[in-house]
Amino acid sequence: MMTIEIDNDVLLTNKRRQAKWQSFPFEQLEVGQSFHIKLDEFEENKTIQEASKELSVMAIHAAKRLAPRKFSLRTVGEDDKRGIGIRVWRQADRIPSLDSLFEGEEAQESPEPVTEAVQAPKLKKPKPRAQQAPVGSPTQRRRHARQAVQQSQATH
Repeated sequence: MMTIEIDNDVLLTNKRRQAKWQSFPFEQLEVGQSFHIKLDEFEENKTIQEASKELSVMAIHAAKRLAPRKFSLRTVGEDDKRGIGIRVWRQADRIPSLDSLFEGEEAQESPEPVTEAVQAPKLKKPKPRAQQAPVGSPTQRRRHARQAVQQSQATH
């Protein structure tokens, strides 16, 4: 059995590890601005697709923490002014919920209810299943045998 010792005088540290997305300038971006990440700045042996996926996850976390901010990213080629890599843009903020758009406005009266009777189309009734199995089938023979046994027990 493993022996584990209990310590009394060890204080809990306030230091929390920094989220990965916080190592990128998501918070400093204004709407329309972007930043460029070279593939070299990621761990070695990562493809551009792997790095893009990792950065995409970070952008999602940043957008959740910095709501209502919204970010988009694209892999860019040699035509980008900083070369091959990944570029992250800050887009216009997300649209606020409808409730917040109408705060402070007086409630509008609802229109009068429709009084016309709307008749639903008539549906065809399903045909009833046949109660009897086809003549001579195993099901019909079993059913007939059970009924014969029940009748004979009832008469005795």
